[in-house]
Amino acid sequence: MQNYLDFPFDVPEGVGALRLRLQYAPPKVGEINNLITLGLYDPYGFRGNAHRYPPDRQVVLSPATTTPGFLPGPAPGAACRPGGHVQ
Repeated sequence: MQNYLDFPFDVPEGVGALRLRLQYAPPKVGEINNLITLGLYDPYGFRGNAHRYPPDRQVVLSPATTTPGFLPGPAPGAACRPGGHVQ
């Protein structure tokens, strides 16, 4: 079973970096690892995707430092739409 959940939020003008932290439970069901794909869209379009396990991770977006799987660039001073693809 798969679901996609959006969690829209606004980023104020002048923010230098965006840090998203993802935590979920349970990390396993029986012997199977749960997996959440974290994707991010902003006014510029698609910024990236990350398949994350274990269940406590951070994603950083900035002009200089960006988590692998995401595109570097300014933190948008506008609405962002992170979402989780739950498997």
